[in-house]
Amino acid sequence: MKNLRGVVLLDPKDELTPNFLRWLNRRFKYRILGISPLVLKELKGRGLSLTRQVKPLHYPSKELSELVECLSGVLSSVPEDVVESAVMASAYVSPLIVFGKPSKSVLSLATRVVRTVIKLNNALLKLHMRIADYSILDYYVKNLELLERLWKGELSREEFVELRKDIVVRDSKRYWRLTTHPSKSGRKGASKVEVLEEPQPFLAYVDPLSLLIREGRGAEVIRDLGFEDVGAGLVIVPSVIIPSYVIGK
Repeated sequence: MKNLRGVVLLDPKDELTPNFLRWLNRRFKYRILGISPLVLKELKGRGLSLTRQVKPLHYPSKELSELVECLSGVLSSVPEDVVESAVMASAYVSPLIVFGKPSKSVLSLATRVVRTVIKLNNALLKLHMRIADYSILDYYVKNLELLERLWKGELSREEFVELRKDIVVRDSKRYWRLTTHPSKSGRKGASKVEVLEEPQPFLAYVDPLSLLIREGRGAEVIRDLGFEDVGAGLVIVPSVIIPSYVIGK
């Protein structure tokens, strides 16, 4: 799908979900967002419909559907719609855009989290959501190379995890505007920026395979599924967490 800006993950039962969808429509007038089959099914079950900018996504292959089943079986505490959305975002080379309750599950799948000390507004979100696009695009080929080497046995699982960790550590530096206290940034207009009482999660690097390997699990993913079939669904997915205060009532 051309011009895909992100994959939306939300809780259809959240009373602010309709507001969130309208907010997305205003923020992404000329770009398309996607939504996974399971999230769309839940949304329709609540009597809600998609806005103009949010389009249904489809599995590029049945093997990626099998990957979601496999990961969901191993990650039993994570809802399947969250796993599916992460795999879809990876396959479509797009960040996740997360709102509401699913953010807790997304954070549980993250190997690194960027926390903002600054209260976000639409301008800051627009800038850093664009940066999240680069976060997945710039390292996509490197991600696939590491996965292929893991499958071929050229990397140990431990080496794979460390190299993926290096990627997110380097990439997280892009978000310095959010993680640096305004008084220390030296940038123009810093005094007008509102500071949060406590840092809040803004971006999570979702990498379920690395987490499983760290826990001594995930062998069945590598053993039972081929890299050529599922590699595209296993890259690190930068996941932007949208705070409810931006959406409003």
